[in-house]
Amino acid sequence: MATPHSNETMSRQMTARLEALRAELRLGEHQLAEIDTERDKVVRTLLRISGAITVLEECLDAGDAAVPVPSSAADAAA
Repeated sequence: MATPHSNETMSRQMTARLEALRAELRLGEHQLAEIDTERDKVVRTLLRISGAITVLEECLDAGDAAVPVPSSAADAAA
């Protein structure tokens, strides 16, 4: 039979474990949000690269390879 002391100890242990799990959950959610943000950045970068590839391929296919294409933002601003 459980004593009041052992019930209290068990309750404290369960409460401590619950707090630890909640903290771990918050940390995991934060990490997942960071990963999602980074993934979104990579997806946007890949879309830009894909678009640039498409434009260059179309230029080459149309025989417009002589048209200068800026290689960087600095060249584009000039």
